Amino acid sequence: METPQTPERPRSRVLVIEDDETLSFLIREALENMGHEVTTATELAQGLACHRAAPADLIVLDRMFPGADSLRSLHDLRLAGDEVAVILLTSRSTVEDKVAGLREGADDYMGKPFAIAELQARVQALLRRTVKQPSVPAEISHEGPFTIHWVQMRVERDGRSLDLTPQEFRIMTLLIRAKGRPINRAELMANAWPSSSRPANLRTVDVYVARLRSKLGRASDPSWIRTQDGAGYAWND
Repeated sequence: METPQTPERPRSRVLVIEDDETLSFLIREALENMGHEVTTATELAQGLACHRAAPADLIVLDRMFPGADSLRSLHDLRLAGDEVAVILLTSRSTVEDKVAGLREGADDYMGKPFAIAELQARVQALLRRTVKQPSVPAEISHEGPFTIHWVQMRVERDGRSLDLTPQEFRIMTLLIRAKGRPINRAELMANAWPSSSRPANLRTVDVYVARLRSKLGRASDPSWIRTQDGAGYAWND
């Protein structure tokens, strides 16, 4: 079986400061699938503390927080000489709002709602200009008979796309990235579902793994996902 050619983690570090947990989850997942190291924070003060502790190469920053002023914090960052790249996200889309954000130091501005693919492109463009990048991680890799389209969250076998749900795709790729290390149900649930829509019962993970096995396997195949008693599930590499 082929060694997984999953995207290697580059040196770029992205910090997402967004109080909408579902949106934050989607952004994190999309950027991790590009190979970036992603940290998330749902509060402005928490996010800024994360940046001080481990400076990011790029910050995806929500414009609006209850009782907190993102633009003021951005202004203070620039005043202190911090040149981290910043993409501002906001539901305010007037020219005046865009100009205000750019004047305070934002490098780019995206109005909500937006396409995740566009955000991915803007992140990559900004990082190319501001950070010395290593080789760009492959958007497509191969694992055994499977072709994995990381950005599109799609898996093919013999040229045919498998009908995987987002949770099944995440479970499969989490197991592949673990390179044979077992992952327990709790960890799979925490990383395959947004916090706002996680099932109440860990046994739901078993149901999704069973469905995934069925979609991946053929009668002549080995079991692509093995169960390790007491430890969870692992990719059979």
